[in-house]
Amino acid sequence: MSDGVYGTLSDAEILACMQGAENPAESIIAATIGKKKPRQDNCSVIVTYVQSPYFQGEKITRHKRKRR
Repeated sequence: MSDGVYGTLSDAEILACMQGAENPAESIIAATIGKKKPRQDNCSVIVTYVQSPYFQGEKITRHKRKRR
């Protein structure tokens, strides 16, 4: 996410755009443009989805590797 986004939208606004959106990246871009901020910087968004046994809901568990 570029500074054109996080400099315009709050964390709560970004999260709201991502929750339940069919295309979260487009939702974030639309919200950024919708602010009509003077001298708005360009904005870029990449959304990735990660599946991991260490991620459970909103909690990330740490995995410690045993050293040999």
